[in-house]
Amino acid sequence: MFITQEQFDSLNSFLNTHDEFIIVGHKEPDGDCLASCLAMSSMLKKLKKTHQLLSSGPFKRTEIKRYEKYFSNHIASNTGIYGKVGVLMLDCSESHRLGYIADEILNYDTFIIDHHQTSNADDNFSIINSNAPAAAYLVQLIYEHFIGQPDKHTAEILLLGMCTDTGFFKFLDEKSTTVFLAV
Repeated sequence: MFITQEQFDSLNSFLNTHDEFIIVGHKEPDGDCLASCLAMSSMLKKLKKTHQLLSSGPFKRTEIKRYEKYFSNHIASNTGIYGKVGVLMLDCSESHRLGYIADEILNYDTFIIDHHQTSNADDNFSIINSNAPAAAYLVQLIYEHFIGQPDKHTAEILLLGMCTDTGFFKFLDEKSTTVFLAV
């Protein structure tokens, strides 16, 4: 199991105790980072949660360049007070990997969703599983848990993330072949 019920409950609590959200991934985003952020945005829209997508950029990779327009490079000036705004950090578990955005989100509560075990994140505020083939896979499981089956556009975005992070499925080990159940 990639996500436990306790982790779903922890995320649900985080979502219910904040009024607004900032979705952010690592600087120089790749397909997995971008897909995770966009799919989380889609989920928050379905949950009627106010949110914004942030990225330090740059969007260098050809396959993601067209999605840059959905991301801001700074927190919106109308963002609420610290206690009511939560950060969802995706495909990254260390704030220094966020680039200059890290300074902007420093005082906000943060929940991490990642498949890289690179930090000692608080288990109550994270879903980190290094056995997952991509962060987009974890986000898909979260989306399906809270919303149900993703719409066509969200499914295509999630597939982009899983494809790019697994080398189009060439770099899967036997623990992560369950990704084929998702696609």
